[in-house]
Amino acid sequence: MRIRTIASALCLLAGSIAAAAPGERIDFSGGAATGVEYDSNVSMLDLDQNTGRGDTALLTNLGLGADVTLTQAIELKLGYDLSQTRYRDLSDFDLSMHQISAGLKYDAGAFDAGLSLHHVAAELGGEDFLTMRRVSPSVAKLFGERLYLRGAYVRTAKEHQADTGRSAVNHGLSADAFLFLDGPQRYVALGWTTADEDADIDDFDYDGYRLKLTYAQRLERPTLDIGFKARLQLERRDYRQILESSSLVPTAPRNRSDERVRAALLVDVPVTEWLAVEGAIERASNTSNLVSADFDEMSYSVRLAAEF
Repeated sequence: MRIRTIASALCLLAGSIAAAAPGERIDFSGGAATGVEYDSNVSMLDLDQNTGRGDTALLTNLGLGADVTLTQAIELKLGYDLSQTRYRDLSDFDLSMHQISAGLKYDAGAFDAGLSLHHVAAELGGEDFLTMRRVSPSVAKLFGERLYLRGAYVRTAKEHQADTGRSAVNHGLSADAFLFLDGPQRYVALGWTTADEDADIDDFDYDGYRLKLTYAQRLERPTLDIGFKARLQLERRDYRQILESSSLVPTAPRNRSDERVRAALLVDVPVTEWLAVEGAIERASNTSNLVSADFDEMSYSVRLAAEF
């Protein structure tokens, strides 16, 4: 799977060169990062699993991209990303994700129209875990210099190799608003996403939404250059699955319901023009009437990241 994925990514990047007419601009970019993370409760939420144990992991990330200006109004973006999490003891939860992406943007003058495609192939514990394909047309507009709005339709097809009953098609709508308080140096972002998932097994069907609030600021002083983001995310899912009462606490049968809250603080400190130290603290609170999906966790990470 890895060889086919990487080969496809290279074909996409090479194709970007062929797609551009002579004289058109092509910009290549890349990045790499490595670091460590401590997770207080190693889990796989997509499978409703948590170990109740903490562990330390090695983090690795690699990204390649190409921006192709096809015409004055049309821009093509292509990319390949690899992320890996390797635990010291709980290797069954080692996760590798390969992502190939392509995005086309058309500047219509009054607004921007876009189309993005994503293909994700994931491995869990060294075994094929999940394949996901996402298609999303969108429209966006910048109002003045401070407000940027974007709306999109998102269709996601998921194939679960680890649990085939969870394979599904998800339809959703998303809306994002960015308020620039000081250009890109300081802004607030609010995102709203709906989800309607139809899985192969009815118990995994759900309707839901996700709300995400982000505050970002970069402080640039003669003796200090630091950027940070504070992020809060709330997700709600109402499943078709009916949960029976236990013999110890008899109650009427009811549908499974999940509420997931995540709060994170991310900091980056440049070391050189192309090298930075990144740190993150994140807390997740997953509340559910399904016992295996009801748990909390904290994670702490630090990485050394390079861009070129």
